[in-house]
Amino acid sequence: MPKPTITALYPHQHTLGEGAFWHQPSEQLWWVDILQKRIYASDAAGVHLRTWNMPELVGFALPRPDGRFWVGLQSGLHIADLLDGGESWLERVDTLAHPDGEVRFNDACLGPDGSLYASTMAMDAESVLGKIVHYGLDGTHTFIADSFVIGNGPLWHPQLGLLMVETVGHEGRPKGIYQAQTDSPETNWLAWPWDSSPDGISTDGAGHIWVGGYGGHIIRQFSTAGDLLRAVDLPALNPTKVAVHPDGRLFVTTAGEHVTDEQRAQYPLTGQLLVVEGI
Repeated sequence: MPKPTITALYPHQHTLGEGAFWHQPSEQLWWVDILQKRIYASDAAGVHLRTWNMPELVGFALPRPDGRFWVGLQSGLHIADLLDGGESWLERVDTLAHPDGEVRFNDACLGPDGSLYASTMAMDAESVLGKIVHYGLDGTHTFIADSFVIGNGPLWHPQLGLLMVETVGHEGRPKGIYQAQTDSPETNWLAWPWDSSPDGISTDGAGHIWVGGYGGHIIRQFSTAGDLLRAVDLPALNPTKVAVHPDGRLFVTTAGEHVTDEQRAQYPLTGQLLVVEGI
C-alpha cells in the first residue's frame, strides 16, 4: 500500500483543534480550537480561511438547515449567525449545568434532519459528569446517555444509528465506542486496546468509521462490524477528529497542548490541521 502524503492545510498552531467537519453543500471545512475560543472555516485548498472569536470555550460549530449554526459554548448551546469579517450573533438555546461540578460541551454531530447530538464532559476531565444529549431543531432536548468523564463524538451513522465515545474511561464505563439502542441498553460497540484514547469519530462515503487517537499519532478506520481496516501513522500527536472529503482526502484536527519540544521535533505537524492524501 503506498504511503500517504500528509501536509498542513495552512501554517497555524492549534492548542486544542477539534470538530473537523466537511460541509459539502458549501464546500467548506469547519473546525474549532476549543482553548483558543475560535471557530474556523476554509475551502479545501486552505486558501480562503475565515475565523470567528467566541466569548467562551467552544466545542463545535455545525451548520443548521436554516443557514445558521449550532455552536456549543462552555456555558451552553447557542444558535449563531457567523458573518463575513469575523462578526457573529449568538442566540442562547440552553444552559449547561450539573449539580456536582462544572461541565462543558466537547463535540457534536448532525442527525439526518439537521438536529444535533452533542457530548459534554467534566471540566476537570476526571469527574463522571458527561452526557450525550439530543437537541431538536426547535431547541428542545432529550438526554440519550450519561456516566461519561469525557463524552466524545457522537456520530450518527446511517446503518448503526448513534455511536458515542468515552475517551478516558472509568470503572463503570471503560474507554471505547458505544452504540445507543432505542429499546434496550446501549452496547459497547468497540473496546479500545491501544495506548491512545478514542477521540472524535466520523464516517466516510463507504460507511466506514474513522476515529482520532488522542495521546497517540494514529487515526484508525473501522468497518461497521468494528473490524480495524486501516491505521494511518501521522507526523503529529493528538489527532482529535477526521473529516472526509468526497474525493477521499482526510482533514484531521490535532492538539498541541502539553506537547514537549522533544515530542514536537519527532512529530513536527502537531497542532496543525492536517491534509492526508493518497490512502
